[in-house]
Amino acid sequence: MFLKSILPIQTITAEVFDQRIASAELIVADRIGPKVMHLDNGNIIKLFRRKRAISSALFAPYAVRFSNNAFRLKELDIPTITPIGIQHCPQRKTHIVEYQPLPGELLRGLLQKDGSEALFQQTAEFIAELHNKGIYFRSLHFENIVYHDGRL
Repeated sequence: MFLKSILPIQTITAEVFDQRIASAELIVADRIGPKVMHLDNGNIIKLFRRKRAISSALFAPYAVRFSNNAFRLKELDIPTITPIGIQHCPQRKTHIVEYQPLPGELLRGLLQKDGSEALFQQTAEFIAELHNKGIYFRSLHFENIVYHDGRL
């Protein structure tokens, strides 16, 4: 059974893929290449590559999981990104999710400026709230938690 995407998945050519990447500003890369990029319109694109030939991503692509999970967080009243679209480039074996970022300041930067006990307490309470709602992020870290309007 295949995971159904909430957003439609648009197939793009390698040429279109390369144009999108060329016009974006790199935010994060790994040993293979770019992972997260900033677009001129203020949105972010996140690239998802399948790492192994045989993987659960054959049935549930990481990009679809990422996008669907964002919509699920919104249903649970957890502030999160807003996915705009998913694209797939078969020639590059890569999916792209474009999303509107959550406004605010990354927790890592805030902790570097103000490592107060109150901020650490608020972070612990936020993580506990996620867990109480049945949300567990394997990749939760201080660069994907955003502080906005006095709230994480």
